[in-house]
Amino acid sequence: MPHHNQNQPWLNSRVSDTVFILSPSFVSLLLVFLFPSQFQNTEGIPITYWVFLIVFIDVAHVYSTLYRTYFNPVNFKKQYALLTAIPLSCYIVGVIIYRFDGLWFWRILAYLAVYHFIRQQYGFMRLYSRNEKVSPVERLVDKVAIYTATLYPLLFWHLSTARNFNWFIEGDFFSFKNDALLKRFGDCIYGHHCNLPC
Repeated sequence: MPHHNQNQPWLNSRVSDTVFILSPSFVSLLLVFLFPSQFQNTEGIPITYWVFLIVFIDVAHVYSTLYRTYFNPVNFKKQYALLTAIPLSCYIVGVIIYRFDGLWFWRILAYLAVYHFIRQQYGFMRLYSRNEKVSPVERLVDKVAIYTATLYPLLFWHLSTARNFNWFIEGDFFSFKNDALLKRFGDCIYGHHCNLPC
C-alpha cells in the first residue's frame, strides 16, 4: 500500500485556496440552482455582467501570469526571446487566419480555449497531488477521472440541440446536433446502460 502524504499541499493557504480556487465553481452552481431563469437565455445578459464574470473573474489567472513574466525584471530578462517571440508569432498567425476566414479564427481560438479548459483541470489535480506517492495505476485513475469529467461538456457543446452557449461567436464550435447520440454517450460515460451503435 503506497504511503499518502497526510499534509494537504495548499497552493497558497487553506483559506486562500478555498475562497479563490475551490469555492467559485460551487458558488456558480448554487447561483444557477437558485436563479435558473436568469441563466436560461444568454442573449439577455448585459455586457457589464459579461465583463465582470469573464474578464474580471474567469480570465483573471491570465493577468496574474503577467506578474510572473513581463512584470518580473529577472524572469523577463532570462526569457526575453521567448516572451517576445511567442506573442508576436501568435499575433501574426492570428491576423493571417482572420484575413483568410474570420469564422476559422474564432473557431481555432474556441478549440484552444477548450483544450486549455480541459488541461487546466488536469493541472489543478497534479498541483494538489504533487506530494503524493502513488502507484502508476492510481495516477491513471486520476487522469481518467479528470478527462471523463470534462468529456461530457465537450460532447454536449457539439451534439446538443438545446445548447445556449458560444465560446466567442455563433458557430465557433462545429455542431452535429444529435440529442439521442448525446444521451447514449452520457449513459456510457457515467455508468448507465451503454447502447452505442457500432
